[in-house]
Amino acid sequence: MLTEQIIVITGAYGGVGEAIAKDLASRGANLCLTGKDGNKLERLKLSILQKRKNTYPHQHIECYPADLKEPPCIDAMAKELTAVHPKIHALIHTAGIIFSDVQIAASPQLEKEQLQINTEAPSHLTQLLLPSLADCQSIIIFINSSAGIREKEGFGKYSKSKSQLKQDADDLRKTINPRGIRVTSVYLGRTATPMQKRLHRESNQPYHPENLIQPDDIAHLITLLLTLPKTSEVTDIHVRPTKK
Repeated sequence: MLTEQIIVITGAYGGVGEAIAKDLASRGANLCLTGKDGNKLERLKLSILQKRKNTYPHQHIECYPADLKEPPCIDAMAKELTAVHPKIHALIHTAGIIFSDVQIAASPQLEKEQLQINTEAPSHLTQLLLPSLADCQSIIIFINSSAGIREKEGFGKYSKSKSQLKQDADDLRKTINPRGIRVTSVYLGRTATPMQKRLHRESNQPYHPENLIQPDDIAHLITLLLTLPKTSEVTDIHVRPTKK
């Protein structure tokens, strides 16, 4: 039952992360929402609790703001979170950013930020939360990108960061499966999110979100993964828009 679970979601406001948070909350899960903007996290928390208060009166939705570009912020957030929740049932990494190779060439600092948020921060936070995850034979889900499998033209640095995330997830699985922790990577194609809208605008392409993967589709998929028996592990899922 999700009503008894503590679930941590990074990048919890906007796009896929927000859809996952709302869907899991609708099923009674207790959520720890993380993201850079504390005000946005609080607004999401309030909107969830207003809808759920009569259905799950004892449900907990908590906010843990943290700038994933800054490792000390991740350390502080993880310390605060685990002090409240020594046991965590699921960790869902949805936070991510994307810059084109042209943008990185103009501002090299962007490459470092992209690698930190897309690759280093998930690995760092996972290691900090592992003791709490191991106690519950938990699941760790990495929301990755199709670019992590096949390089996206004009976004080589982004693809590299996502490919590294894939490798990190695969290596992690080998290490922690014996402890009963499952690891799943979800590789998304084009998804109807604010990030995808920005990419279309920057490339002067028409944006038709109705033809893309919907965030709610991914939210339902995550719920399915969380409710699978612990005897089974789904390692990789590839999701693409039906209309190519």
